Amino acid sequence: IVKQKRYRTMNQDGVLNHMAKFTEEEIISIRKRRDNGENKECVYMDYSDRVLKQSFDKIWDNKSYKNI
Repeated sequence: IVKQKRYRTMNQDGVLNHMAKFTEEEIISIRKRRDNGENKECVYMDYSDRVLKQSFDKIWDNKSYKNI
């Protein structure tokens, strides 16, 4: 059995990760819009060109970018 290496992105989470799709301000904006009662699908449409729905749902549900 050949062991495969898994590469981490320099142990950087959230917006500090070099592959991050969002800025801290955008994450805050998404969550404020959620807290103000905006429809999740409408907010997602503003970001759908950069991220898949599944990833957006994790931001919306506070399962990713937890440090913000």
